[in-house]
Amino acid sequence: MTLGEMLERSATKYPNKTAIVFRDRRVNYKDLNAEANKLGRALNALGVGQNDKVGVLMNNCPEFVTGVFAALKAGAAFVAFNSLLSGRELTYVINNSDAKVIVTAPPYDELLLMLRPQLPQVQYIITLDDDPEDENLLPFSTLIAPYEDSNLTPAVKLSDMAAIYYSSGTTGLPRGAMLSHVNILSSTVAIGKAVEASRKDVPLNCLPMFHTLAMTACMMVPIFAGMTNVLLENFLPQPVLKGFSDWKVTIFVGVPTMFAVLANMPNLERYDVSHLRLGYCGGAPLTTAIAEKFESRFPCKIYEGYGLSECSPLVSVNPLSNRKIGSIGKAADRVKWKVVDMNNKEVPRNTVGEIVVQGPNVMMGYYKDEEANKEAFRGGWFHTGDLGYMDEDDFVFIADRKKDMIIVGGENVYPKEIENVLTQHPAVQDAGVIGMEDAIRGEVPKAYIVPKLGASIDEKDILSYCRKYLAAYKVPRSIEVIDEIPKNVTGKILKRVLRRIAAGLPAEEEEEFEDEGEEGDELAVDESELETLEEVVEEPSIVAPPAGGMSLEEQMRQLESGGGTPPVSGMSLEDQMRLLEGSGGAPSAAGMSLEDQMHLLEGGGGTSPAAGVSLEAQMRQFEGGGGKVSVEPPVVRPPKVVPSETGGAGGFDDRLRELVMEIPGGIAGSIAGIDGIGITSFTTDPDFPTVLADAELAAVTGAFSKAAKSLDAGSPLEAYFIADKYGFVVKLIRDQYLVTLIVEAKELNWGLVRLNFNKVIPQIEAELF
Repeated sequence: MTLGEMLERSATKYPNKTAIVFRDRRVNYKDLNAEANKLGRALNALGVGQNDKVGVLMNNCPEFVTGVFAALKAGAAFVAFNSLLSGRELTYVINNSDAKVIVTAPPYDELLLMLRPQLPQVQYIITLDDDPEDENLLPFSTLIAPYEDSNLTPAVKLSDMAAIYYSSGTTGLPRGAMLSHVNILSSTVAIGKAVEASRKDVPLNCLPMFHTLAMTACMMVPIFAGMTNVLLENFLPQPVLKGFSDWKVTIFVGVPTMFAVLANMPNLERYDVSHLRLGYCGGAPLTTAIAEKFESRFPCKIYEGYGLSECSPLVSVNPLSNRKIGSIGKAADRVKWKVVDMNNKEVPRNTVGEIVVQGPNVMMGYYKDEEANKEAFRGGWFHTGDLGYMDEDDFVFIADRKKDMIIVGGENVYPKEIENVLTQHPAVQDAGVIGMEDAIRGEVPKAYIVPKLGASIDEKDILSYCRKYLAAYKVPRSIEVIDEIPKNVTGKILKRVLRRIAAGLPAEEEEEFEDEGEEGDELAVDESELETLEEVVEEPSIVAPPAGGMSLEEQMRQLESGGGTPPVSGMSLEDQMRLLEGSGGAPSAAGMSLEDQMHLLEGGGGTSPAAGVSLEAQMRQFEGGGGKVSVEPPVVRPPKVVPSETGGAGGFDDRLRELVMEIPGGIAGSIAGIDGIGITSFTTDPDFPTVLADAELAAVTGAFSKAAKSLDAGSPLEAYFIADKYGFVVKLIRDQYLVTLIVEAKELNWGLVRLNFNKVIPQIEAELF
């Protein structure tokens, strides 16, 4: 069963069941499959076939799903482009992927037209706009109208490429991970099994589907199991809570930032969240503080997992019966992993090393990047680049994320990419970037720069320059000028020294460890390892089959033909499918390992890592290729709490900025898209309702929009009005977003309020654009 056939299978079994809920639309499985078949035939007519690439660039919507499955049904691979990328970044990814056709929607269709001269391999752009002004845009509905909707089954194999997902490389250039049908299917089954999913579940997805986590966990799993999937365009707390209530949502997949915002939302009693049975968290480390706060207000627990685009993405997840907060859990079904030193030798328990992975979920390789493949695949294992340690209970804890990587609200940001942009500024001689703790986003980039001789540094100018070349979430939130960027003798930036400077501590020399680490990065690969690498890249479907059993590909083929006996050593794929569809019970004890049964009986007990050398010291030793050292468990620190009381430090201006930019629910709750209106209370009155009816505000904003139109005054920019206790400012940003500021009457001085609010608007624009 290929991915295209997976949708066909669900459409046959559940034709009239709602597959996707999106705004006021309800798309059933029959219609979803039919539209994918029609678009698939249209793609074939445009010359798309096997080995071709079809790009999808749009926000979450049912047509995103249609575009993905149409590409698969046409025999091609899909490439989900990150809609947050800048034009320069997007151009590189499109050209590198060799996308022949791109399925898109406004406003990205106009962006693609602007970039078209730089995209020589793109032959067609299909837009959801039914009446595009430019003849180079093919309207979606008109294009598919003449084609049949019967099932379209191309001659593709499970081992063929199904998708390319781009993730930032340490050099700053994104790298495309090639995923086969079996890669994505194996991860789909593993996720469904891990969360004990059934077709009766109702998930809600607000993660962008250009991420593998959203694509696999929030799209493939629901379609595989025949669920009704509630789809939101993006994350805003009020619509998410309303979705929970209206659709009796049972599963929510998100990043820690989302759980933190929801945990801090007032007036939860207005929403029925009683049907939630679990939250699944990925993308960034989950802190104890976020988990405890969320679980004190919602009727479910959060289970943290770990994955990478290169692994489709699931590698590990915390078991439902036995979780450890702060851990990324145990290896997922059919996935093998271990922790190794710089010489590829497995290290003892509670010892930091690099996490390496093997299994049917591991990618085919990086697209058109043999050097990266040689670096990633060594000794038959995929090297994640993440450092961690495994405890006595087989739970793994992350010690560092690829050393320097910054995770901004679940998005991976590599300092090298930002540094490359900064050093191209005419006033900057050198630059170094580190991540700083942020209460909402987890981390944000901070840049240290050295000006050129005689040059002066204007922070606004530097940030404006960065916005031209970087996605908004990659732009530094602060800049500090220093005399010299600390480096070792080989020229590598000493990030730990920058972190000490940021913490107000004296810099310390660490060149010895860094030098040894540089030498340790050069790892020899013998001929046998190269042969294993070729096997992993060329035949991902047979990597690490379960001991004593069949490969996942063989089980799928056997299941499709209806013959054979499943392996005795574990649960067959057919049983897993039945379990996901809700027709089967839990796996029998005979299918569990003795260790898992003991853990289940013991209630998940286990010993914590032995006390010893500090984590920092152990990481240094690991980088230097040193011996074995036991490690303390990492200390989990709660996010900073930003005070919001009236009269807080810094005055009204600083407090206003804190309220808008830092408080959970601030920026997230106050900004909505074109079709929505964002409301957030920034008053200190605890009785003020933080959610106002959209219709009420729409009536007000509609009134002043009509007034401006009748006076032929152009587009309205802002409006403000006074009630008995409050003052309201409604501000338009680039004709696209509405931000409402609500101020207590006692603080009203309209000149001062508008002045300070206008100071905050650029901060909000920086978040959006």
